[in-house]
Amino acid sequence: MTRIIHSTAAAWVGLAFIWGSPSAATAAPDPVAKPPGERVRELQRERLKALEEQLDGLFWLMAERKDPPGTYLEAIRELGEAELDLAEGRTAGPAALEKTVRRLQEAEKKIGVLWESGLQTKHSVAQAKAAR
Repeated sequence: MTRIIHSTAAAWVGLAFIWGSPSAATAAPDPVAKPPGERVRELQRERLKALEEQLDGLFWLMAERKDPPGTYLEAIRELGEAELDLAEGRTAGPAALEKTVRRLQEAEKKIGVLWESGLQTKHSVAQAKAAR
């Protein structure tokens, strides 16, 4: 009987060790660490920069016919969504949407120029028009 009690007690001690001590869970947060909201905003800004760089590269891949225009247009939409997520205030949201519409209009013009030079199809131009 005592053997069972000792093994049960040892099992509970082992589980407590695995789950961590209760004092570690109630420890004070690190004063140097950034609040979670600031860290999220920082990550969103980094993502925005990466998406802008990706957009430039995707245009040239599309111009060389290595990527379809749909990939380029989807990247514009994704960049617009990221800007909208990062927007603060009442005027920032609509401004982000207007910026996305301008990018899509520019993409339509660029794809039209590529079509005129024989580097894209008429279907690509229609796809760009439909995207905006």
